[in-house]
Amino acid sequence: MTQKPEDAAAALLAAGRAGEALALVEPLGRGASHTLLARWAVALKMLERADEALAVRRLAAERFPQSGVAWHNLASALCDLGADNEAAEAARKAFQLGLDAPETWLVYGRALAGQQRLEAAVEGLDEALRRRPGYPEALEEKAKQLWAMTRDADRAAAVFPAGPAHAQARAAMFRAAGDPSRGLAELEEALRAAPGDLALMQAVAALALEAGAVVRALEASDVALARAPNDPISMQARAAACLAAGRPEEALALARRLVASQPHNGSVVALAAVAARLAGAPEAERLFDYPTMVRGFDIGPPPGWSTAAAWLADLKTSLDRLHDGAVEPAAQSLRGGTQTGPDLRIVDDPAIRSFFIAIDPAIRAYMAGLGAGDDPLRARNSGGYAISGAWSIRLRSAGRHVDHIHPRGWLSSAFYVEVPPEVAADDEARAGWLQFGRPSLRTEPPLEPAWFERPSPGRLVLFPSYMWHGTAPFVSARPRTTIAFDVVPA
Repeated sequence: MTQKPEDAAAALLAAGRAGEALALVEPLGRGASHTLLARWAVALKMLERADEALAVRRLAAERFPQSGVAWHNLASALCDLGADNEAAEAARKAFQLGLDAPETWLVYGRALAGQQRLEAAVEGLDEALRRRPGYPEALEEKAKQLWAMTRDADRAAAVFPAGPAHAQARAAMFRAAGDPSRGLAELEEALRAAPGDLALMQAVAALALEAGAVVRALEASDVALARAPNDPISMQARAAACLAAGRPEEALALARRLVASQPHNGSVVALAAVAARLAGAPEAERLFDYPTMVRGFDIGPPPGWSTAAAWLADLKTSLDRLHDGAVEPAAQSLRGGTQTGPDLRIVDDPAIRSFFIAIDPAIRAYMAGLGAGDDPLRARNSGGYAISGAWSIRLRSAGRHVDHIHPRGWLSSAFYVEVPPEVAADDEARAGWLQFGRPSLRTEPPLEPAWFERPSPGRLVLFPSYMWHGTAPFVSARPRTTIAFDVVPA
């Protein structure tokens, strides 16, 4: 018997073969069943093409307007892309059609939180928890919103039931509050109650490093690795502890094994590059080849604008509207500024839409210049690409980005819309410049930035997503406005 397309697509998705699932369902197009449309959207989301998945979810709601599930799926896709007002409306439509699932109340609560209606968001999350007591995602979201409302880490952590099962979630709240030692104490108490819990031991090893307890991190990671010598989390925890203890050769041996098994995992590639740099191994220059892998492009005006200056002015005006009322996101690299809420790929604005047209030649030139190879960057160079997320950052005076990576991306970027003169200055201070090579990992000895790029209006810088990057603070009466996006192979 021939397998139905719906079932074949489901099997491919379950096996992680999203590209094949997409090739199966996409040709069926607008006439596909509700189930096939759902498979289509899931495949696109798995391929980091959330904006295209949203278009399919819109199509499903249009074709099946009396389906509460279709409206729930649309609400979820909208919420993923930061379209919170429309997401809340879609969730309410699902409720009106009789859908009363805890998942829909979770999406509704997240959408309300995105609108900064935090008390209403908590009420919506409580509805999710009434329908599914102990719902982990709803508990985590409620704790996050209580922290945002009150800045009371104890109150936020109290959302989670007592006991080892939720110790990591409670510890995460104290970590978010800037108190990793308190979080570590929470984990240690849970570990005493459940000494055989591998996940708790791994979490102790990781948080001990943040708390500055390097010896404890070594002890815990040693136990975790002995219990699960081939477990990637145990291996990462041990490698990170070794870096902090000044044992880069041991860290590098583990990191090499991780990269061999997970060459597309940006976190392990970044870990390997740091270990190689400290150990003086050749991987350091191969993975962090700054002159070749960090490239700048001056972007000209797209169709409809006669000069780059005119386009940048319109782009700034459009972005300013999105930044007005925006807040600083929690648990991200941004310090002292705002980040736009909706993903720029779905913003219906001429200047913003034109941005993606303007940058296309530069992305293709970067890929062509990169060429083929067997290293983690070049091995993924298919010659095609998709944008997997796009947002804008507006830093005010003293703002900065702490050093970080984008583990789910392939290429990352910084496009400069507005650059204060103090940042654009070509001097030794490098205030507000883009810097590369200083990890957020604790290392002994500490590592400093190894490469810098000077911002200028209309400049696009592309680089590997696994490459550590951040900015130094700057002082100016004018903000620093950028667009960032991630690229994945297609």
